[in-house]
Amino acid sequence: METNCLHRPTRDFILTMIRQGPCTIRQIADTCHSSSYDVVRYLSDMVRHGQIMVKSVNGQLVVSSG
Repeated sequence: METNCLHRPTRDFILTMIRQGPCTIRQIADTCHSSSYDVVRYLSDMVRHGQIMVKSVNGQLVVSSG
């Protein structure tokens, strides 16, 4: 059975991950065994609520705490 962290407390998982340092969307998706598209859906909501920031660095989207 594959575990998909997007079905667990996703916001807490992502926040814990980026507390260790900024992460790319690909890094988050790979850790969650999910697609970048699914991760972006969660991140968009988190950005709207001021929980995280997403910026472009050298052509990659990087997520950091807000």
